[in-house]
Formats: sequence, structure tokens, C-alpha cells
Amino acid sequence: MQLPHRVVLRDKKQLKRHRKLTPAAYECVIEQGGQLIRYYRDVPAVRLGDALKEQLEQSGDAIGTLIFFSAV
Repeated sequence: MQLPHRVVLRDKKQLKRHRKLTPAAYECVIEQGGQLIRYYRDVPAVRLGDALKEQLEQSGDAIGTLIFFSAV
């Protein structure tokens, strides 16, 4: 399982600079609390929450469903 890289940036100017220095084929940028969070990688990566939910569901543990619903 490969996880994406993560970086927290102050503004769009810093995001633009980071994209130039570390280009990536795949990325997701989330704005949260006045900051930008960039997840990036050159190969497709799993989202940690989805991977955890899938593992818990495969093990038959009901906590997987509970975690999923509490995150929504």
C-alpha cells in the first residue's frame, strides 16, 4: 500500500511554488482552516481512511462501519 505525500501550505502562492518544485501526476488539494493541504504522488495512491475502512470491513469488524459513518 502506497500513501501519498502530504504538505501543509499557507497560501496559493506557496502552493504554486511547491507544485513547480515537486510536480506530481496525482494530487488532491484541500483547503482547511485557512491553509492548503496538498496530497501528491507520481503513482496512484490509496486514501488512508478508505484503506483502513476496507481492511476493517474485510476482517468482519463492525467498527469499520462505525468509523466510516462518524467520518462522514
